[in-house]
Amino acid sequence: MVIYIEIIAIMLLAIFLDEEKFKKYGIPIIFISLILIVGSRNYLGLDDVNYIEVYNNVSMGNLSETRNMEQTYIWISKILSMMGLNYKALFLLYSALTFFFIASALKKLELKKYKYVLFLLSYLAFNFFPFLTTMRQALAMSMVFLAAVLCYKNKIVKSMILVVVAGFFHNSAWLTLPFILLFVKNVKINKTIKIFIPIICLIISKTNMIYFIVEKLNDILKLGYDSYILSIKETGFITKGIVTTIMFLLYASQCFINNITQLKTDIITQDNNNKEIADVNKMAFLQRQKDIIYNKLIKHIKKWFICNDKETENEKDEFFEKGELLFFSIFILTYRLGFIARFAYYFIIYENFILLNIIEKLKEEKIKKVAIAIALIMLVLLDIYTINTTTLAGNLSFDNFSFNIIF
Repeated sequence: MVIYIEIIAIMLLAIFLDEEKFKKYGIPIIFISLILIVGSRNYLGLDDVNYIEVYNNVSMGNLSETRNMEQTYIWISKILSMMGLNYKALFLLYSALTFFFIASALKKLELKKYKYVLFLLSYLAFNFFPFLTTMRQALAMSMVFLAAVLCYKNKIVKSMILVVVAGFFHNSAWLTLPFILLFVKNVKINKTIKIFIPIICLIISKTNMIYFIVEKLNDILKLGYDSYILSIKETGFITKGIVTTIMFLLYASQCFINNITQLKTDIITQDNNNKEIADVNKMAFLQRQKDIIYNKLIKHIKKWFICNDKETENEKDEFFEKGELLFFSIFILTYRLGFIARFAYYFIIYENFILLNIIEKLKEEKIKKVAIAIALIMLVLLDIYTINTTTLAGNLSFDNFSFNIIF
């Protein structure tokens, strides 16, 4: 199984290469191997069959049978077919562009080695299979991801241009334009809101309001997507119930970690102060300490629910949490609404940063190292579980890959 080899390669490169060499040599090796795995597939599902059919029609000059594909797909297909290349060249090109944009975004985020490893293992668990055959949206997603990073770096104009370009590869990417502006550094979202918005989305989703709106828009605009979007109940690879629920709970827990850490620091500080006070009446002193500890507990409990962001908010954590918020909110709103649920794919990549965020908030180095080890083990086990429970994974054998890109 090629994915097992990829997991082993990631772990070995991380073990034997230091920080600098891992980023210089390890990351390119890993991403090139991912490009080859995705780009050299023969076909794995319905989307691939459609891609191949349209490519062959374009190569034969039959432009009337292009299944409403974007013009960029048709133009690229025409250019590659004129060069004497078959659909495999198209798969390889889309795969290369997708991972190029993802790698470029990660480089701008300046991740440490352990964060790269956690991200890559998370990508294999949460993103690899959803994007394995949806290559047009995968490419658009990677460009939207880079656009969000550029927006975070205050390069807003470049960010907007990149999203517009992404829309030419998959039209739905244009719908992400207003969301990308949330990634501007000056836009701060209270942590309480980050938790309650997905809960509100869950309540809305139970009313079937989104279904009703999409159905009405489809009728008014005569899009003809009723069977494609609303009737096909695609649950997708992102809806593995318990796993998604656990990741959401981990996402929500980020709100409390800083406050718990601060409470521990306050208690230790108070304890040290207690030792310095020797000439105070013991009973009065104990009563006073009870009052102090009680007040501090009340203060921190309020913080846990109000989640004040002013104290220890890291800008990069804020960036990741915004993406996680968008993913879970859209995922919940569009759950079981057919292929429209794929809109959440544009932000699914942020699910890979949840464990990174939690570990980064841990202050003690020993606890952080233990947490990294636990996260690595958990992600490897999750990768193995995903491989053994996903239908597409069964087709990822060596005999389903080839580099024959010539007609």
